[in-house]
Amino acid sequence: DRMVSDGSLQPRMRPVRVRVEIAPGVRSSNLYMFHTEFELTNHCNTRCLHCPHETMRRPRGRLEWDTFRTVIHKISEYVGGDRFSISFSGMGEPLLHPEIFRFVRYAAGLKATTSFATNGSALTEKNISKLIEAGLSQVYYSFNGSHRELFEKMTGGLSFATGLANLRHAIRLSQGTPL
Repeated sequence: DRMVSDGSLQPRMRPVRVRVEIAPGVRSSNLYMFHTEFELTNHCNTRCLHCPHETMRRPRGRLEWDTFRTVIHKISEYVGGDRFSISFSGMGEPLLHPEIFRFVRYAAGLKATTSFATNGSALTEKNISKLIEAGLSQVYYSFNGSHRELFEKMTGGLSFATGLANLRHAIRLSQGTPL
């Protein structure tokens, strides 16, 4: 994101080259899908060792619904009915935004492929089900450690047992869905 003169944040937008397997063994690298990233919030509930979140100097906040709707409609018009890709990621935990399901549902309704990265702490069975129902395409789970001590050190104290249980729930509930 970038700050503009009125102090608001503008989402980063860029075209991305996508490699697609058209048929077994036949790939195309000449297809493009428009991609943008929306930071739903820069609030985070962890203090991961590898993350620069603590050095961020801009104010904490959340993306407003009206701003999102305005920008996503401009993107939809720009791509002329073609599919496009949205990642709801950034310096915060997307699941801390109370309207994440509304954002995902709306974007999916406009033919967007939707994704986000999460630390998994709020990826409960209820939230996974709501994300699947909303049309989330992909979730990137940052599982930072193969054993309890390392995981809890890397994530600033998140529970390894809860993180592992949430990951298992996500895998189980997503079986047979587009997620």
